[in-house]
Amino acid sequence: MKLYIIGNGFDLAHHIPTRYINFKEYLSDIYGGDFEGRDSILETTMTQDGDNKAVVDTVADLIRYTMSNLDDPNWNNFEDNLARIDFDSQFDFVGTEDENHPSRQYDNIEDRLEAVKTGLYEIKTLFAEWVETIDISKVKPIERLSKEITSQDLFLNFNYTETLEDVYKINTNSVCHIHGKMGSDIVVGHGDDNPYATSLHYYGTFDYGFDFAKSILRKNVDKAYKENKGFFDKVGESSISQFVFYGFSFSSIDTFYLNKVIELVRPNCKVAFTNYDFINDNIIHFLATLKKIDTDNKLLLEKYEIVFNWSYRAENIVLYSI
Repeated sequence: MKLYIIGNGFDLAHHIPTRYINFKEYLSDIYGGDFEGRDSILETTMTQDGDNKAVVDTVADLIRYTMSNLDDPNWNNFEDNLARIDFDSQFDFVGTEDENHPSRQYDNIEDRLEAVKTGLYEIKTLFAEWVETIDISKVKPIERLSKEITSQDLFLNFNYTETLEDVYKINTNSVCHIHGKMGSDIVVGHGDDNPYATSLHYYGTFDYGFDFAKSILRKNVDKAYKENKGFFDKVGESSISQFVFYGFSFSSIDTFYLNKVIELVRPNCKVAFTNYDFINDNIIHFLATLKKIDTDNKLLLEKYEIVFNWSYRAENIVLYSI
């Protein structure tokens, strides 16, 4: 039995627009393409129930402002960069207000911090709304791939789409959407546990508030694992003979799940990557990451296989050992 680790490259091979830059385009389409000259200050409004609600346009602007200032034009590091949102700028106009009335200034800062927190929660909402617009209704299966994958295998799927289920008719019981899927709660965020590096130390007790604000956008991998533990138990109960990685990026926080499945498999488990990963030298990083995780040497890393050049020529499958 094989365990497939499915990443975004799998959907991209099927011409599904699931890059983070497609999220950027969605924000431009819905909330205006030209946000230059507008500030990135999060705003809230009061609902009829008396609750604060984020002004969504300002949330979209904050996302785009952050990415544009981090030299990441294609948003390839979108999740990592969520840890680098500049909270300090959200307090620029608070620092001098009511400086002769400390208690009033404290209240202003507290209100501003609550507005920031409210807006940060909305980032995940915007991302989820974009995910819901992804259309796979016209996606066709890659013929040779459809002969390779079956419901007899298991799939740890990091994608939000149901390409496996809808296009390849893989049984839902064989697939774990570890970060959720369309129509359900999804998981998105960074993996940075470091305290927020604020320059606003004169705010004193608000350091915790900044750290909490940063933690709002942290990917909760422990929770995702616990919610899907049944799938991991199934991996442990199955005779997994090979890991097959399809378009998985090996981001540092997502290797948490690899550590869990490697703990569960038996020794002498084979490993396979795509030909695309091999051509682009990503495989060097992938092997180094797996070697670091695989402390019990369960994986046959020195005999890894290259399978299936699906990224460009889906009709050509190559299977050989190095």
